[in-house]
Amino acid sequence: MTSTVVKIAVASLLALSIVSPAMATTETAVPTTQATPTAVVLDTKEARAEAATLCAADLAPKALSIFDAVSPKVGPDSNLKKLVKKHVRPKVFSGKLSIKSARENAQAASVCLRILKHGSTEAEQS
Repeated sequence: MTSTVVKIAVASLLALSIVSPAMATTETAVPTTQATPTAVVLDTKEARAEAATLCAADLAPKALSIFDAVSPKVGPDSNLKKLVKKHVRPKVFSGKLSIKSARENAQAASVCLRILKHGSTEAEQS
């Protein structure tokens, strides 16, 4: 899990430098009194997709299959919980996944899906 967090942080920083080239210049730092954000939120669809893909690279095969099946259906107004349930339930009922395995893998995949939808794992879970 720690390596996932590190990869998300790196992807966030890379996305920020891609989105905002002005931040990559070598200007002198000026101290400010503004608070720095604790969580980086990616604001472009491409940046969120890249960060989610990096996150998914660390998933177990079953969790990755859930991510791969659900990620194309994720939109700004999607309910992630319903999308994941819609994909996972048939696998549990058919015996391809145990309930415990389905829950663990769905939770792991949902972290990356929240990055894809919201741009951050800190966002409201839906």
